[in-house]
Amino acid sequence: MRRLGAMFLVAAVAGCAGGGRPASSGPAPSARAAPEGSAAAEVSAAMGHYVALTRRVDSDSVAAMYTADGELLEPRMAPLRGREAIRRFLAPFDARTVVDTAAFRTTSLDVYGDVAYQWGTYHQVARLDGGPPGTFDGRFAAQWRRDTDGRWRLARLLMQVAPAS
Repeated sequence: MRRLGAMFLVAAVAGCAGGGRPASSGPAPSARAAPEGSAAAEVSAAMGHYVALTRRVDSDSVAAMYTADGELLEPRMAPLRGREAIRRFLAPFDARTVVDTAAFRTTSLDVYGDVAYQWGTYHQVARLDGGPPGTFDGRFAAQWRRDTDGRWRLARLLMQVAPAS
């Protein structure tokens, strides 16, 4: 069950694109040339792309969505720092996990130049190795940073499981 509990963060992120819009798979337009108001839309599109990658449970592509010094923070674990550490953590779930349902609701998205903060809640159901589904609910906080190539990447993602009710 510990492995499935760790899996919630991979699958849970799959629902982050709000409003039923399709995830963008192309490169994000350079936000430097765009008005500040569109930066929030670019961050939302970046999360949509991240969502598409996590639905495929593809550790290499998911890890590439983080900044070089990005952090993945999961309960009861030391922080995973850097793309390679994140990839190594997620790799055992490749081809072994199925995300049955996932939904994220963004409650706040604030952009300050090249940094953005996104907060919200999630609900997801995932199965590991064809086993019984696990249901996970909680909160998330994401810090995004516009990277040197102009793309928004995760500098930090924190997942917090809600207490059992």
